[in-house]
Parts: sequence; structure tokens; C-alpha cells
Amino acid sequence: MRRRIGIWLLASLLVWSAAGCGTKNAAADTAVEKVSAYLRLYCPAELGEKNRSAGGGDAVNGIPISWKQVRGDDRGRQQQAQYIMELLLGGCTDKDFICPVPKGTAVNSCTVTGGTVSVDLSREYEQLVGVERTIADYCITLSLMQLDGIYAVRLTVNGLLPEGRTNGVYTSAEVLLTSPEDIVRTVKVTLYFPTGSGTLTGEERRLTVYEGETVAQAVVKALAERPMDSYAGSEQLLPEGFAVLDTKVEDGTCYLNLAGSVTVLLPEDNAEQEQMIQGLVDSLCSLEDVSQVQLMVDGEYQMMLGCVPISRPLLPTNGQPEA
Repeated sequence: MRRRIGIWLLASLLVWSAAGCGTKNAAADTAVEKVSAYLRLYCPAELGEKNRSAGGGDAVNGIPISWKQVRGDDRGRQQQAQYIMELLLGGCTDKDFICPVPKGTAVNSCTVTGGTVSVDLSREYEQLVGVERTIADYCITLSLMQLDGIYAVRLTVNGLLPEGRTNGVYTSAEVLLTSPEDIVRTVKVTLYFPTGSGTLTGEERRLTVYEGETVAQAVVKALAERPMDSYAGSEQLLPEGFAVLDTKVEDGTCYLNLAGSVTVLLPEDNAEQEQMIQGLVDSLCSLEDVSQVQLMVDGEYQMMLGCVPISRPLLPTNGQPEA
């Protein structure tokens, strides 16, 4: 049976983990072992419509992994920590597991010193920002702190601390986030970004949708940020200030009502205008319930947006230039 928890409960869970794992009493150790024969491998939860009535559902999901599997024939704590990291980076095959780290992320090192696990990750991990980065940090922390005698997890990227942190160490006191009521759901999407050579490249992403925000607005916001796979030469699709007034999806059509101010944000080059609009359409049409996009400006249907005809719904090309 899988157990899900909200982010606001992570602190209490870690306190429980530290107390249970750190006890020196043999009888207590035996009691804990009987209560839980499984380690919980934590990953982002799939937040869908069914969870909305509960204030957005749970932010992370605990996948049960047998302690026998984790400990193997004779793995010490460090080897167990390394094995857990292998599972978190994509080695877990459970159908409900969602990898919390970007594709291509590798573990440079994973060592145990005293009660601290130190994990150094490759630069791909820096692709995560905001809440997604925090959730990934906590998925790693929650999973590793269930090991015997582990009270803290230190995370670095290529040997460097995360921006804004002085020590990169997570303890039970560190695992504090806002209530899950702020998170409505997460959605899978393919975002299309320009490569700089006149083409679009698709980047699979899982977006967090917040209270008061539509899925389409979350997509637009992500397209105005730098792509995660920026090492491949891709660039942000939309300029800062590209505003969406409101959206709705009806019978497969996403109606996207843009603010009039976006007209002055369009590139001067016609080919770049076409690429921007097509990347927006392709990204929105990667959503499960969207097959075409009808653009509007200030609540009105328009003939053109820059050089692009928008009087009728626009169809996706999946990043390919129109014939």
C-alpha cells in the first residue's frame, strides 16, 4: 500500500525517521523493524483532478521498497545510500514512480560521514528551479534519512552549494514548505523552445500548477523562462511580460486570451514571430485535452497577431516547420 504525504508533513516525518533510525536500543530497533519492513522512496506525486477537493493533494509520494532489497547481501550504510540514489535517479521501475531529477542527472559521489549523507550531483540537477527543486531536494532527503543513524543530508552540484545556501545540509528542521493547498496539480507537457538555428526543440517537463492558475497559464509562464536543457543551445520562447488574461479549454480547443501589450513584445523578424507563435501552439497542444489553439487579444478575435493569421484555431506541427 502506497503512502502519500503533503509537503507540510515532511518535517514531522523526518523527526520520526531520525528518532526511529538513530535509536541505540536493540528492542526499539526490533520494534521499528516490525512496524516497517519497507523504505519509502519519495518522488513527486501525480496531482490530478481527484485531489483538488482535498486542497491540492499531496506533493510527494512514498513508493515502498523492501529493506531486504536496499540492504542486499551485505551493504553497509554508504552502499545503501548509493543504492537509494540509483533508484531515485531512475532505477526504480514501480509504475507509480516519477523521477524527481532531470534526465541525465548523475551522482558524482555519495558518501556517509557520521550521521550525514553527502551527495554531489551533476550539473543537470541545476535545471530544477523553485518548488520543483525544493521537492526534489526533499525527496532525496526523506529517502536517505530513513537509513540507520542518518540525521542529515548534504546536497551539492559539482561540488558547489545551492545558490542562497551556506551549508547545503538538510535536517528535519530544514524540511519546511508551504501547505499543499497552494499546489493544485502537476501536468506533463512538452515545451518547445527555439534552438537559435530557426528550428524548435521539444523538452518534456512536469509543471506545477498553483492555486488560481490554469494549466495553460503555467505553460506560458514556463515558456518565458530559460529551458532546462539550455546546454543544448535552446533559448526561451516567450519574452518577459508576455501576459495571458484568461484561458479555457472546450472540445479540444484551448482559448488563449492575450493581453494587448504582447503585440509590442513580438520580434521584428517575421520568421521569429511565426516560430514564437508555433512554439506556443505546439506546447499547449502537447497537453492531453488540447488539439488546437485559438488566440484572442484583449478578449477579441483578431485577424492577425503580427504576421501570423489567428482568426481560426492554430494546429500543432510538433516543432516541425510548416510546409
